[in-house]
Amino acid sequence: VPSAAALAAAESHADGDLLAAVRRGNRDAYAILYQRHVDSARRVAAYRVDRAVDVDDVVAEAFTRTFALLAVGRGPNVDFRAYLLASVRNLAMRANALPECPDEVLVRLSPRAGAGGAGDPTVAVPELAAMRSALCALKPRWREILWYTAVEGHTPTQVAAIMGLTPHAASALAARAREALRRSYLSMRPLTGEPPPRADSQGE
Repeated sequence: VPSAAALAAAESHADGDLLAAVRRGNRDAYAILYQRHVDSARRVAAYRVDRAVDVDDVVAEAFTRTFALLAVGRGPNVDFRAYLLASVRNLAMRANALPECPDEVLVRLSPRAGAGGAGDPTVAVPELAAMRSALCALKPRWREILWYTAVEGHTPTQVAAIMGLTPHAASALAARAREALRRSYLSMRPLTGEPPPRADSQGE
């Protein structure tokens, strides 16, 4: 959060000036941009997102991605508001299109993926319930990247273009999402006496 002095000084600066400061590494400048435009971003997200719980996630993701682009010299140069709201609209469309807890991810990443995955009739119902609960407990961003990598089979470069990341960041995010799913599943799985699932199961 920028200081009162920084906020007072920023009143005379246009968004373009603040964007230039962000590119020079000034995080206070970006905090000021956030405070200027977050309400508009929330209104756009609330109008377009089907699930109210996703509004804050969409807004946070739009600001995070825009900051990441500015940090590497990309993103908007002048009209920050228009760029941000376009990002909010795009993320809202994807949030509406992607299923919350897609069974396809369970099929690809389940501990028994090699034996038929979540669709395998030999997998016990309690185990399937634990797998689904584990997936639904993940952050929306993690579910999203698991969908792109495990179901649609996108490469890190393709995911990076979709999610506004670098290929390296996309790979790291996918790895964190798979590990989070594994840990979530271990906390919810029934006591079957079987060894825990491998983190490097199919889909990596």
